[in-house]
Amino acid sequence: MVSWPLLLLVASPGISLLLAGSDNLWGGWFILLIALIWYYRPYVFEGVALVLANVAMGILAPTLWNRLSPYQQKRLLTFLDPAADPRGSSYHVLQSQTAIGSGGWFGQGFTDGSQKRLGYLPAQHTDFIHAVTGEELGFLGVTVVLTLFLVLFLRTTRIASRSNDAFSGLVAFGLTASWFVHVLVNVGMTLSLMPVTGIPLPFFSYGGSFMLASWLTVGILLRISSEGRGRADALVL
Repeated sequence: MVSWPLLLLVASPGISLLLAGSDNLWGGWFILLIALIWYYRPYVFEGVALVLANVAMGILAPTLWNRLSPYQQKRLLTFLDPAADPRGSSYHVLQSQTAIGSGGWFGQGFTDGSQKRLGYLPAQHTDFIHAVTGEELGFLGVTVVLTLFLVLFLRTTRIASRSNDAFSGLVAFGLTASWFVHVLVNVGMTLSLMPVTGIPLPFFSYGGSFMLASWLTVGILLRISSEGRGRADALVL
């Protein structure tokens, strides 16, 4: 069983990159890193490599930040502090949270969402369609939607495990991973758990090309599933 100190050590360069924007946070993390190295006691080469990697990330972070476009910087700053610019870059996220929160347990009713009807929620038919679901169907409706996505992911992963060859299995798993990333990022950004990006929600967001691609994915998965019938599952789901 992998211990939590080891997991933190493995992820430490990425953590240093994220925290390098604040000298206090990065300094505190670096002290914690030294304590973790002392606790875990890796080989000398591994310990030195981890320290150098974290220092390199701390030095590289300002350079990467300056290379970002102003709108990209605003998205990251909005993610860290949604209340920083409520009438500007934070508007989408704040209205999305308001819409989801107003839905309560059972929602305001199908097509009766006030944030949607009054036009306060931007991009309500594309990127922020999940906020409409939360407002109109409430916590119960969102739970049903996420459960259906979970069933879809489990089923497609099972198709990948029962494929006839490695290529078909990798294709099925890759298509599943694409859907999973879309759902994770889209739902996360409506809840301010992830930076706002223009990623649609599969089978929900308006858009002909993405909807067509999603149904083509279904067709490919059905073909892989039909060829793999009768095989024992490689994964237990």
